[in-house]
Amino acid sequence: MTRFLVLFVLFFAFFYWLFRKIGGKKENKEVVDTIKCERCGVYAARSEAVVKGGRCYCSKECAERKG
Repeated sequence: MTRFLVLFVLFFAFFYWLFRKIGGKKENKEVVDTIKCERCGVYAARSEAVVKGGRCYCSKECAERKG
């Protein structure tokens, strides 16, 4: 009985390790620089932001909106 329990634990540990090594969660470590839109407050990637009059906006629509 003890031998069976030890084998079961080793079997489980091996497959747990294998799963984590091969098919575990993939972490997204990419960091994106963001800005806050002056008009609506939404955060957008700096690379996609629209700059108008020295202010940053999330889209062309926000940059062109009056008020």
